[in-house]
Amino acid sequence: MVTLWEVKMISRRFCAPNEGGYKMEAVVFEIIMGIFFDAGMLAMVVHAAQHIGKDTGRVRFTAAVFAIGFFLGMIAKCVVGGSYIALALYALGFVLSYTAVVFTVPEKEHAYEGR
Repeated sequence: MVTLWEVKMISRRFCAPNEGGYKMEAVVFEIIMGIFFDAGMLAMVVHAAQHIGKDTGRVRFTAAVFAIGFFLGMIAKCVVGGSYIALALYALGFVLSYTAVVFTVPEKEHAYEGR
């Protein structure tokens, strides 16, 4: 079990201070949230890879919305500052979302096929 003291020590090491001091619990919860969102995006990438060539419009839309959200999260972390771990998790989420979008884009038919 992780104690509150350990959480404070971890967050002091990986977080930039702000005006009110360190917000340790918030940073830890943000990192945990990033891990779970990235796990969900990995599941979506696997699902999209298994259904290549099928109608996956909803998955493409959802992955695109998540990509925008992760990108805005990266910008917010760069502007406001904070944990580099959370920034890396946002970047990983963006890459996974973009990968899911790429897997769901239908392939173009070649004009020379069938001749």
